[in-house]
Amino acid sequence: MFEEDDEVAGVAVRRYTQTVDATQVPDSARDVPAALFDPDAEGTVSVNRWLTAERTFWVEPTTGILVNLEESRSETLRPQNGSGEVELLDAELALAEGQVSGYAEQARVRSLLLRGLDLWAPWTLGPVGAVAVLAGLLGAWRARPPDQPGERAREDAGTA
Repeated sequence: MFEEDDEVAGVAVRRYTQTVDATQVPDSARDVPAALFDPDAEGTVSVNRWLTAERTFWVEPTTGILVNLEESRSETLRPQNGSGEVELLDAELALAEGQVSGYAEQARVRSLLLRGLDLWAPWTLGPVGAVAVLAGLLGAWRARPPDQPGERAREDAGTA
């Protein structure tokens, strides 16, 4: 979801967020020791892995280059027949500062190139195309065979 316009490392970007509510991870069923959920329990219990995440993306709008990314992620195990959960992962993930500055510079350069093409290409390629068409017509006109004196008289006689 679009949040707002922002700036990262001197580059104008758009900030988007994505929220993943508690979701069961497909094909994650496993048997684990029951003692994970009840210290007095013995044997195993069948569990599924559950995920929640909040992601923030900073995207340069002209090129679509991802300039920065942060994610808050949590994963838990939940028994299939019962209650409770065990935390597997609680992490704050982010791109390294060097990666962010590198992506920002790449986005800045490509954005300038694209905007330059958008502004100058129609004004330069249009006239170049027109000159190429005129040169082609002139070349075709010069390459036509010259009129023979007898051909013109025969053509005139055939129409009469």
